[in-house]
Amino acid sequence: MSLAQRSLRLAFVTIFIFIFSTMFIAVGQEAVTAEAVIQANVRTGPSLDYPVIAEITAGTAYPVTGRSALYPWIVIALSSSQQGWV
Repeated sequence: MSLAQRSLRLAFVTIFIFIFSTMFIAVGQEAVTAEAVIQANVRTGPSLDYPVIAEITAGTAYPVTGRSALYPWIVIALSSSQQGWV
């Protein structure tokens, strides 16, 4: 197996573990939050192709309202009426 194949395989395994670990962490909890580690853009959809609607700041916790089934993107509540993807 080549180095590129090993790297790709490791990336897929890492993403798989991340997705399923976050799913199991949320089981039994009423409110799941995510804390920003660094400043990041919040977008209207789960891709860098979507427009930026806000920025999150480091050290701030945001309620998680959903996640992408295919990619490591989550939906956070910015306010009671606005959501975005990180």
